[in-house]
Amino acid sequence: MKDKDTTQFHLTLPTELHAKIKARAQSHGRSINMEIVRVIDDSFYKMPLSRTDQDEDERLAAEIAEQVREIAVSVIRKNKK
Repeated sequence: MKDKDTTQFHLTLPTELHAKIKARAQSHGRSINMEIVRVIDDSFYKMPLSRTDQDEDERLAAEIAEQVREIAVSVIRKNKK
């Protein structure tokens, strides 16, 4: 990241959170600053599902589970014969 492409921002963190970020940065081989930038940047790509999407996902999961159950019952019955 070039200096002309950045903006300085002062951030005050709770001591415990700072320690967590520091440990995470060390484990990833990054500076604390770069770790914070990475986490913030990543957060923009993890958009939460809307309630409608969650409901649809649950409906589809239930439908798939029912189909799998029917297949399993069919296979078990065929193997008993």
